[in-house]
Amino acid sequence: MMTRLPGEYEHIEPLLAQMSSARRKEMVSLSEQLNASPADMLCSSLDNSTESFTYFADGDPIAMGGVARTPVGGFCWMIASTERVERHKKLFLQQSHAQIKRWSDVYGDLFVDVAVEEAKSIRWLEWLGFHRTGKMQHLLGRDVCRLERRS
Repeated sequence: MMTRLPGEYEHIEPLLAQMSSARRKEMVSLSEQLNASPADMLCSSLDNSTESFTYFADGDPIAMGGVARTPVGGFCWMIASTERVERHKKLFLQQSHAQIKRWSDVYGDLFVDVAVEEAKSIRWLEWLGFHRTGKMQHLLGRDVCRLERRS
């Protein structure tokens, strides 16, 4: 069973503990470039979010995300333990689809930046109605593409 609650700071450390070793290494590498810890990065994301959530499965946090209001819509973000989310794929897809539709109704256009090597994340976002804008950036040693969902 999977449940969704508002994102809270106390969810961060247990979520990071659920990450695969490859994902943790990636988070540490990114955070070191920003002079912050992975937990600090997620705290900052929560601080800047208008709304946030944490998905739980079997009592453990498996994903956290949110949206920040911008002058042109909403900027979305999420981090997840992919392996744990995939165990609850159908419910996760249903809930994320409903969440994105609601955010689109509230914030209008939605935007997200994703590392180009995150093919599974890009396919999921495209399934949710996002489209690649063609805008690319090189951020913190990674090529990142912008996706948008027009309201």
